[in-house]
Amino acid sequence: MKKIVLLILMLVSVVLSAADWQELSTKLEQSVWASSTFCEQIRGKQICYPPEQLFDDDPGTCWVEAAPGDGVGQWILFAVNRPVRKLSLINGFARSPVLYENNSRIKRARLSFMVGFTAPGLVTELDYYQYFLSDMKHVELDVQDTADAQALGFTVDYEEHERLTEQALKQFAAAYPFFMREIEKDLGFEAEMDPEQLARNRDLIFEVFGISCLRLEILEVYAGQRCEDTCVSEIRVHLE
Repeated sequence: MKKIVLLILMLVSVVLSAADWQELSTKLEQSVWASSTFCEQIRGKQICYPPEQLFDDDPGTCWVEAAPGDGVGQWILFAVNRPVRKLSLINGFARSPVLYENNSRIKRARLSFMVGFTAPGLVTELDYYQYFLSDMKHVELDVQDTADAQALGFTVDYEEHERLTEQALKQFAAAYPFFMREIEKDLGFEAEMDPEQLARNRDLIFEVFGISCLRLEILEVYAGQRCEDTCVSEIRVHLE
């Protein structure tokens, strides 16, 4: 118990000096997250629209955000862990033309590349904490009002992925020295590696404790005829 309290106190102190990092409490093996998820009762049964449905190769399912209003500011975050060659999206609730028109769709979005690291010492059998470096690369783009698949103009090539993950590791080590010491211990490294040692061991550190992701944030929507909830049916990522 004392160890947990100590870790929480350390966590509070480092968050104050790490404003560029976003903390995320997550479940083991989880690789898709959303700011909110809409659920409803249909004929006495609860139906939810989680972000995992964006990657099920079924445009008849969708993610639906659950924030008040039209969903502006809501986001999804999903792991890629490799360079991104191509990205496409199926907008709205594409199961039928009626569902598509009745619900809101994305009109403008912000796509960001982010790198996260697990916080050793805060891992339990059920969940753990990730820290993501915000906005290492981003683009704002218009999304067409169509239920057909459309390309999104965002790529991260091999050299860029290598450079950004290395940059994120250096910044993580500087912002969270306590967690970095725990990583070094877990991997059997000498404490307080210098920048050259970090760069040399980046691949192993990233493989065990790191994750690279894309984040899609809703900036503007096409209003639905009946519902404000914003829907997205599918995201398809082509990796190197």
